[in-house]
Amino acid sequence: MLEGVANNINGSTERKNVFLAANQDYLSLPISNTITNSNDIDLEIVFTLDDWNTTTIEGITGFGDYLTNHFYVDKWLNPNQILIQIYSSGAAIYTRSFTVSPTLINTLKIQGGQMFFNGVEFGAGTGFNNLTVSLNQSSTTVGASPDGSSISGEITNFTINGETFSLNEGNGLTSVGSNGTIVTRNTSHSDNLNYINHNVIKPI
Repeated sequence: MLEGVANNINGSTERKNVFLAANQDYLSLPISNTITNSNDIDLEIVFTLDDWNTTTIEGITGFGDYLTNHFYVDKWLNPNQILIQIYSSGAAIYTRSFTVSPTLINTLKIQGGQMFFNGVEFGAGTGFNNLTVSLNQSSTTVGASPDGSSISGEITNFTINGETFSLNEGNGLTSVGSNGTIVTRNTSHSDNLNYINHNVIKPI
């Protein structure tokens, strides 16, 4: 996984994506995969939130159909709290919240039935390990979750299913992962591409 702090590799600037919840900025990627066991959820996200002390919901990542089967990670209602949920047929089958100690740049990792925040395992809890699920990843989002909430903060890089997304392109609506998966930068801002090029894509 890429580190969330860097300046230059072989003369090329590393970049991050800066999002505003008010503009519904987020990343989306179509992954042709359906997860049937919770232990197969495999992601790592390097990110920053502008304010961890709010009582607002901010979507960090997720995938699936919000009305039926979905998984998501949110910054939850209480300060410094993360909520992880899995839904099946519209009902929650796994819910767990954690109080974390955020730093300037944070790494959230879920892999092999284990969960980590900044390298510290915080325990998936009863019910997560080997949970039978049906989660379609074709509507995966980063910087937002299936409940429609999105973050005010930064996504530096992320890895999903072993594919790394460095987000180092200097401009454009799309970014390409290490295995060729195309990520789309989304915004509700009326100036769309110009806004993304000048306000979303920033050097680290």
